Amino acid sequence: MRIDGKPARVVSASWLSAEGDPMGPAVLPGDAGGNGRSAARARSGAQSQRGRTVVFFVQKDLHPTRAPGLLQLLDQAGRLATRLGPSDRAAVVCFDAHLKLWQDFTSDTARVRRALTHDLLFEEEPARGTPDGASSLTARLDPRALRRAASPETALLLVGDALRAVAGSKTLVFLGHGLGELRGPTLSQHADYGPARRALLEAGVTVFTLDVTDADHHTLEAGLRQMAEDTGGFYAPTHLFTGQAVSRLEEVLQGHYVLEVVPPGGRRGRHDLRVDLVSRRGEVLARAVYFD
Repeated sequence: MRIDGKPARVVSASWLSAEGDPMGPAVLPGDAGGNGRSAARARSGAQSQRGRTVVFFVQKDLHPTRAPGLLQLLDQAGRLATRLGPSDRAAVVCFDAHLKLWQDFTSDTARVRRALTHDLLFEEEPARGTPDGASSLTARLDPRALRRAASPETALLLVGDALRAVAGSKTLVFLGHGLGELRGPTLSQHADYGPARRALLEAGVTVFTLDVTDADHHTLEAGLRQMAEDTGGFYAPTHLFTGQAVSRLEEVLQGHYVLEVVPPGGRRGRHDLRVDLVSRRGEVLARAVYFD
């Protein structure tokens, strides 16, 4: 691991399964134990909550280049929701002209699937439902702020802020077509991208962006790629192999490693992270940025 380009000593690596059962921690050879503050974990607070916490974030747009892919992806996401375990919780939010909460956290997979495949497409007002347990987005999302959220970045900022008080690691599955603002031929980040990224990172949220656009490449995909890279998730186009992208997501959600490291020291604030495998092949999904 490198922090701001400097080597950081990895003290331990623990595998955390989807059910929240840790296997470890394994103290790595040559380490003197866990002294020193933990600068970065794969997902902060990962060992404090059993089961997975998943938010489906739907960027709703019925433009002809996006609607078919969105409908197909919503169906696949609904099937994924039904395969969540009894200790998992999921919620559904949707951004069109503004942000709407369609389903608060619940372990009732049928309610989640209905919100994804029916309610946000055919109903005028969200039912939201009664949250299971203490975690609730309804209590943390101001209705006035929801109506004022005029961009997906602002909507992500509100969701990230609301998730700070929710225990454990969290996954946000972004189903949509893009982030950023087109100004002529140039794509620029929205003003709320940075605050949204920080809110999501500080809340321990990993974002996976699934692109519904019917194109091999398009301008707005750059923002989706950036958000996934920054938070430790992945970007995947879905216009050709929707089921393959969702299956990959389901595999990744089976568990993750929690790394405890000793930072090299220096200023506080924003830090760049890089995590690589040593003497092994594989793809590493780890956040690219953290704040202290």
